[in-house]
Amino acid sequence: WQNQETTAVEAEVWDMTTRQAAPKAIPVEISPPEQERAAVVLPKEEPLEDPEIALMQEKKRKLKEKKKQEELDKLERAKELAAELKVELKKEKLADLKKKADEADAKKKLLTKKQVTTYGDFVGKSEADVEDMFERDFYVNLVNAEFAKQLKKPISAASLNSKQPRTLRAIEAFLADSPLKSGAFGHYRPARYFAENASTLWPKVSEATKGRFEAAFKHLNVLLT
Repeated sequence: WQNQETTAVEAEVWDMTTRQAAPKAIPVEISPPEQERAAVVLPKEEPLEDPEIALMQEKKRKLKEKKKQEELDKLERAKELAAELKVELKKEKLADLKKKADEADAKKKLLTKKQVTTYGDFVGKSEADVEDMFERDFYVNLVNAEFAKQLKKPISAASLNSKQPRTLRAIEAFLADSPLKSGAFGHYRPARYFAENASTLWPKVSEATKGRFEAAFKHLNVLLT
């Protein structure tokens, strides 16, 4: 029992009159300390929100939603306008194509009615100028001779766009990429050069060219009689 701990407190009191030991004190048991109770966490009470602040926040939220909806409406309207514009452009394009087709048809009928002919009728092309009555090589040589001082280098017929039926337009396209050193190109100067040098140039004119001019003059004489 000596190894057992006790919580009892013993006290011995002597009576000094009788010199007898006072009765032993009754052991008092001291209860061990109680275990700490588990802390109970109570939910934190949120402070009450000010009604005026809540009302302002609600107004801001509704205003933000309204602006967002307005932006969406604008975007949707822009898409609708783009679609409408696309349809209108398509209609205009179709109308323009129809107009051009009608004009071409009317022009063709007018030319037939008045018996008007073009250089294309004698050259055998849909489009032609008087310059196309000559062989392309021959006319390019006229241009090189007349604009010799202004050309960076002589033009060759092979360097021109063969898909362009009109020689003048082909030369203009070439000079757009390789401009003259000075001045501007014009079809009057090659014509003048040919007129001024006809005596030396005429032998160089091909028989096909002469035949085309002969056919044109014959046709003109028929129209005049």
